[in-house]
Amino acid sequence: MAATNCSLFHFAVSVPGCLDDRRKPEAASQHRSIATSQHRIIASPNPKIRQEPLAPILHDCRAFRVSSCALLTSPQLLHFFSLLSKNLTKCASVAQECVTAYNELKLNKKYKYIIFKLGDGDNEIVIEETSTVADWDAFREKLVNATTKTKTGTGKGPRYAVYDFEYSLSSGEGVRNKLTFIAWSPDDAPIKAKMVYASSKEALKRTLTGIAVELQANDEDDIEYDTILRTVSKGLA
Repeated sequence: MAATNCSLFHFAVSVPGCLDDRRKPEAASQHRSIATSQHRIIASPNPKIRQEPLAPILHDCRAFRVSSCALLTSPQLLHFFSLLSKNLTKCASVAQECVTAYNELKLNKKYKYIIFKLGDGDNEIVIEETSTVADWDAFREKLVNATTKTKTGTGKGPRYAVYDFEYSLSSGEGVRNKLTFIAWSPDDAPIKAKMVYASSKEALKRTLTGIAVELQANDEDDIEYDTILRTVSKGLA
C-alpha cells in the first residue's frame, strides 16, 4: 500500500514535559495516523491489510521527529493505545551518575563515549557502559546488539549515547571535536520500548549541557561511521 494513497488524520498526544501539544487535522478518512516524538502509526480498519513500513511518509510530520512507521489493524490499535496510556504519559528521571560521567567526558576527556539505558521499571535513566577507547565500530556494535526485556523474552533495545566525535578537516585546518548525542531506536524494536525511550529523551538531554550535534538513528546504516562523519562535520571532513 503506497503512502501516497493514504489520506490521514494526524494528531499528537500531549505529554507534559515531554512532547508538544499540537494537533493538526490533515484529512478525514478511514485511516488515522498517530504521531509521537518517535512513531507515526497508520491504523486501518481492514484486518487483512499487511503490516509494512511506509518510508515515504516518515519526513512529512514537521511538528515531531518521526523515526519509524508501522501499519496497524484495529486490535493492534487498541493495544497501542493501552501502551500509550501506560508508558508515554511519564518521563523517566535521570540518575546523577549520568550527569557526573557526562561532565567527566566533556570537561576532563575521561571517556570517549557513554551509553545510557532505562533501568528496571523504566523509571530512571542510568549508565550502561562507558569507554575510554575511540573505537567507533565497537561502539556501533554495542548499539546494534542492545536488547530490552519483553513479555516473551528479549527484543532489540533502544539506547541513548554521547560520543566525543573527533575528525580532521579536509582543508587541512586541523582537528575538531563535537559532543554528539545519539538516540538509537531501531525500527524493529518493541513498540513499548520505543515509546518509553521517546518520552524520556528530553529529560536526559536537559541534563547534558554542551551537546553540539543530535542524531536520531533507526537502522544500522544510520550509525555507519561515514554517515555520522558527514553529518557531524557538515561535509567538511
